[in-house]
This record gives sequence, structure tokens and C-alpha cells, in this order.
Amino acid sequence: MSESNGTYRLAVDIGGTFTDLQLLDEDKGVLVQEKVPTTRGHLADGVIDGIKKIRERAGAGEGKIDFLLHGTTIVTNALLEESFDPAGLVISKGYRGLLEYGRVYVRGPFGTWMFYQPPNRVIPLENVLEAPGRLDREGTEVTPLDTERIAAIAETFREREIASVAVSLMWSFVNDAHERAVKDIFAKVYPECDVALSRDIFPEIREFERAFTTALTAAVRPSVSAYFDGLESKLEAAGVKTRVMSVKSSGGVMSSAETSAHPVEIALSGPAAGVLGMSFICNNLDYDKAITFDMGGTSTDISYIENGTPSLTTEGRIGEYPIHVPIVDIHTIGAGGGSIAWVGAGGKAHVGPRSSGSQPGPAAYGRGGTEATVTDANVVLGRLPSSLIEGDLPLDLDAAKTAVTKFGEQIGVGMVEAALTILELASHNMEMAIREVSTRRGRDPRECVLVGFGGAGPGHVCRLAELLGVPTVLLPTGSGVGSTLGLLVTDVRRDVGRSVLIGMDAEDREARIASAFGGLATDAWETLDRESVPDDRRELLVSGGFRYAKQQYTIDVPISRPNGSWDGAPGESDLKAAIDAFHVAHNELCGFDYRDQPGMTCELVNLRVAAIGRFTRPELKAIEAGGEEPPPEAAMEPRSVCFTQEEGYVETPVYDRSKLLAGNGFDGPAVLEEFGATSLLFPGQRATVASDGTIVISITSNTESGD
Repeated sequence: MSESNGTYRLAVDIGGTFTDLQLLDEDKGVLVQEKVPTTRGHLADGVIDGIKKIRERAGAGEGKIDFLLHGTTIVTNALLEESFDPAGLVISKGYRGLLEYGRVYVRGPFGTWMFYQPPNRVIPLENVLEAPGRLDREGTEVTPLDTERIAAIAETFREREIASVAVSLMWSFVNDAHERAVKDIFAKVYPECDVALSRDIFPEIREFERAFTTALTAAVRPSVSAYFDGLESKLEAAGVKTRVMSVKSSGGVMSSAETSAHPVEIALSGPAAGVLGMSFICNNLDYDKAITFDMGGTSTDISYIENGTPSLTTEGRIGEYPIHVPIVDIHTIGAGGGSIAWVGAGGKAHVGPRSSGSQPGPAAYGRGGTEATVTDANVVLGRLPSSLIEGDLPLDLDAAKTAVTKFGEQIGVGMVEAALTILELASHNMEMAIREVSTRRGRDPRECVLVGFGGAGPGHVCRLAELLGVPTVLLPTGSGVGSTLGLLVTDVRRDVGRSVLIGMDAEDREARIASAFGGLATDAWETLDRESVPDDRRELLVSGGFRYAKQQYTIDVPISRPNGSWDGAPGESDLKAAIDAFHVAHNELCGFDYRDQPGMTCELVNLRVAAIGRFTRPELKAIEAGGEEPPPEAAMEPRSVCFTQEEGYVETPVYDRSKLLAGNGFDGPAVLEEFGATSLLFPGQRATVASDGTIVISITSNTESGD
């Protein structure tokens, strides 16, 4: 390809096994994909290597990269690996053990009661120090802050060389005077220390969640800041002049400076971007309800989309750690191409959550792995080609056979049955995960389309559709690097919120809401000012966490206006519509509501505002139209693929996806090869190519049965 000096937008998503890149030529609307191994321990090195390769692939020359839109697993890895920076916590007197207490959650399928073990500490108990001083629930000072004690705490942390400290004091979200005073004292006694206040990080009710989120911020902020500083230095050294923006877990992007200040907000950045990208695809194809299925080398991320919008939550989790900032509601399990098959007590077979990662990787990678993985099972069954990433990663069939055979010997079956067992176990694990975001939340997966992407997703999604009774599967163009599409279509976003605790029967409710709204809106708009977002590209989204009086937990619903204008605070009609939406949401979630119950009032517990700065969306250009049958040049060498133990290996058509034309259709069994992913159609399924290149697969067995 000839070199071009145009203008580009680059998306980079670092996963556990591969780093995915996608380059958008803003002048031509052309998308180019690249995939390189993740360089564990030196993540920025893999990014630089990927940029060099994708520029060569695109013929980008010295073209200007306006934005580098980045998804990263820094915070995710810190939580999963329990690897935190040294940090301290200043807590109200009497609450030193708050992180030990945690909060008891009753969890488990079918109403079973399970005990909840609080997560391991992000800050050790010896670095949790108490601050004498107390406010009441109205924010009135009960006991003055002991400034001498705070100065001594600052000196203690200086002596211990702890340069990152969290401050979380009782009722600070109502009155932050004590927390601000603590920060001022640290600035005088220990100015080198970075201080994170709960009032700035998560100013909402529930002392454990607020303290934990602030503590986590302090425990990861140094590493996140160092990473982005290092990345920008390496980009500069490589001659790449660009503006680095990091994707938030709530689905927007923010500058690297904002990311360093609020690192918890990127805890699920890559997976959130994937959901946004699939929302974009579903909107283009007019699908209202979708379940996204993002399967990579290490994990699988699942989310639900309705009316083109992903669900958001402030009750997310990574491993056993709660994440209490707005995030796309994603359910993650340890199931990916690198998930290892193993035999537990009593000879029971399992797959995952332990993964081979990128090093050594599956046995088929030829990098020293010896344990059977999902990828190895696919290689043995002929479902994957002889090499991946256009020949950059050759697959060792003999090594895969050896690993799978060894696993089969442990469970007393032959190689083929062992490989099928691995894939069925993985499929059922993923089926249950999909039901977590659908069936168990009152959503029927049979009313949704299932969208498969990620390096391994397209090879497994059609089997999952059969298990779930889903009639339609979507495989977007560039599905192997699907999360990067979400990075290219997301916007600048700033989420702010605070607890207000206002009864909807209170006479002064509108005035109190107006007071809180004004401060939140100002804070949110200031972020867009710093990001230089033009006025005509700004939008404000408002939502509230409502509950019935005396309930413990809230349900978030949007507070919207028909014209989308927020030139003032929510008024009577806005609140009435939001309360009606809360009744409906409560009924859908719990099976009942108190809409007509005398004396039962609603409370607005949390008010949230999101300021959005709209980027220009890339247009998905229509691909060339063709006939009903794929053109001859799309046909590749067929290969033997095993779908069932009974039928064994069958000669299966293989298509080059890049050469398929809009309107083409074909029946399964079939294999689709594209850069970064291999898609698999089972017998009885039919694929049609949509105008934008998306493969729409009809799972005919589900359609015919009426499931």
C-alpha cells in the first residue's frame, strides 16, 4: 500500500494475551487492524511495536495521529494479582477496621445463602490511621478535627516513605470541611505526598464502599501515573506525536492527566469499549436487544444492550473486589482461548479460570506450554488454521495433540473426545455467565441477538447460541479486534455524582436538588472545558439512584427531558417521569412495586451527572454487493473439522471473510478466516453478509423449534 500523510485516529486495547490495534483514516474512513503479543511487565513496549506494524500495514507514513484512544488492564491486573502500590488511609476515629468488615452480600444461585469473605486489603492495617474529629449526618461538626494528630499522621507516613494516601471520613459527602483540612495539613507537613479525598473520588453514601474506592485509588494511582508518563515518553522517542486518551469503564474517554487523577475509572476500560463498539454495530443494523460476547485469550466479558445503550452500574466487581464508580455492567469470567483444562478431586474435569496467558500460552503456540487449553482443543479438531495473525503465529498441531491426549488420559477418553469435552465444558461455563446478565435479571436471551467478537469469540458464539436458544448471531467486521472499534466511536466523558438523600414528598425537594445539580453540572462542564470540547458537541446526561423509604439499596434510572436541554435543574415533570421509571424498573427487577401503596414514598439517594463531549463517529462504509453465493475468490482450501464425536471429521468449506460481498449467503458447517479471528458455523446454521460486512447467522434449529 502506498504511503499516505493523512490524519488518523488510533485505538489500542491491551489484553492479557494480545494487544489489539485499529487505525482509522479520518479522511478516507478506512479501518486497518493489527494484533501483537502483549508484553507483560513492559506494556508500553508492545504498544510501540504495534504502532510501527499498523502504520506499515496501513501505509500511514508520517501521517498525524490526532488521538491515541487507549484501553488498558493496569487496574484490572492490580486487582486480580493483588499487586498494589504502598499506600496509607486516614479514616474516622473508631473505623480503623472498616476495610476488614467489608459488607456482607448474600450471593448464590436459586436463593442459596453463601457467606461473603471481604476481599484482601489494598492497604495493610498498619497503614490505616485514625483521625479524631466527627461530623453528623447533617454535616454539622460534633467533634473538631484534631489538627495536631493529623500533622503527626502526615509525619508518620513521611517516615514510612508512603507517598500515596487516601482520606475517607464519615459524612464527608455532606460536608467535606474535615477532609479538605486534612489535605491542607499534608500539603504543609508532607507536600510530596499525593492525597486522594473520598469527596473527590466517590462522594456517596455507604462508608465501606466510599473508603474502599478511595483506598483503591491511592493504591493504584502511582502505577497508573507512571505507566502513562512512560507511554508518552516512549511515544515521543518513537516520533509519534499524539494525544493519549484513556477509555473509562463507563464508556467515555478522558485525558491521561484525568486518568492519573481517577485511575479506578479505567478498571474495565477495554471490555467497556467492546460493548460500546457492539452497540454501534447493533444501532446500524436496527437490533434493539443484544448480548455481547467478548472472548479473548484469558477471559470472557458479557454485557447486555437495550435500545442501543449498554447498562451501567456502580456495583461492579473484578474478582472479589467491588468497584463503586459508574461502569458498563459487564460480567467477566476466567474463560478464554488460553484457559487450561485440568482434573480436580474425584476425577472431575474443569476448564479455567487459570490461563496460560501470552507466555507460555497454549501448547500449540510452541512457546513451552504443555497443558491442554481451549485453543489446543480447537487446533486438534481442525477449527483453527495452521497459523494465526496472517502467519505471524504458527500453530504446532503435534504439541496440541500431545497436550490434549495427556488430558484425555486423565479422564479416561481418547484425544478427540477430550478436545470436545474441553470445548463443551468451556461452552457451558460461558452459557451460565450469559444467563447471569439475562435470565437471572428477568431478560429472555431468546429475544436478543448474540454478538461475538474478540480473538476467540467468533469461534464459540454459534455453539452458545444453540445452548441458549438465541435465533440470531452477529459477527462484526474486524471482530478479532472488536474492542478497538468501541474506542473509535466513544466520546469524552466526565461522570460526577453525590448522595443527596431527598424524600420525594419533601416540600423543598426541588430546591435541594437544584443546589446539588448546580455543583455537579459545573464540575462536569469544567472537564469538557479542559478538554477543549466545542459547545455544539456537548451534552449532559442526568440520572438518579432511587429507592422506597427504608429500603437499603437503590435502582438507577435516567432523569431525562424530551428536548435534551439541561439549562436548569430537574423540575417537577422531570422528577415525576423518573419516579414512574423507577416503579417500572423495580417491578422488572423484583417482581413488584409500591406505586399505589398509601404512605410509601420514594427517595432520591444519589444524583449523577455525565458531561459528554461528542467525537465525530466513523462511518461504516457499505461493502461491495454481490450475488447470493460467495464469489469463487472467497473460497479457501477446505479442511477437515470435527463438530461431533458421532460424525467425526468432515470436509468443511473455508472462506476468506475479506472477500465476501454484501448479500452473499452460505450454510454451515463452514469456517470464516479473517485477520485476528476464526469464525465457526455449525451444521444447520445459515450466514448472510449484511451491507456493512457484518455476518448475520441464523441458528435455524432454534428458529424452527420456536424457542
